[in-house]
Amino acid sequence: SGGEPVGPLDAKAAAKLDRTSLRIECVFGDRDEGVYPSRGGAEARRSRFFGSSTSGESQTRGAPPGYWIADEPGFFKFSLPATSPISFSNITCVPIGTVYFNAEIETERKDAPSSETRLVSGVATIKRDVPASFMGADYSGILAEYVVVGTFSARRVN
Repeated sequence: SGGEPVGPLDAKAAAKLDRTSLRIECVFGDRDEGVYPSRGGAEARRSRFFGSSTSGESQTRGAPPGYWIADEPGFFKFSLPATSPISFSNITCVPIGTVYFNAEIETERKDAPSSETRLVSGVATIKRDVPASFMGADYSGILAEYVVVGTFSARRVN
């Protein structure tokens, strides 16, 4: 009891955990032409934890390391590669690999300009392989679970 969580967290359990903040400046590319649902490139700028797999420099000449997708009305999803583990108190909260972000789109608020779009109720998840075997054969890597590693909100800055 009182130890670190070992499985997926629901919202109630996550609210009881210690929290820390991390700021990420994301750049979302234009919509890829002729692709449905709408999607495009995404990358983090000047980030110690998210970036290209080769360096922290922008990948303006090549494909961006992440992507965004608008496949569900009212929600915005994007992914970024974690190129360094994110650890607090010697506990790795986010390992190296893809982090998936999913947020509700809020377009109208009483205290904001009508053109402002915000991402609210955002959840960050990672995909973790589930060990599996059948009749002695190893099927690890076929099954996976998405584990919540954080929550977020975002606002447009340009």
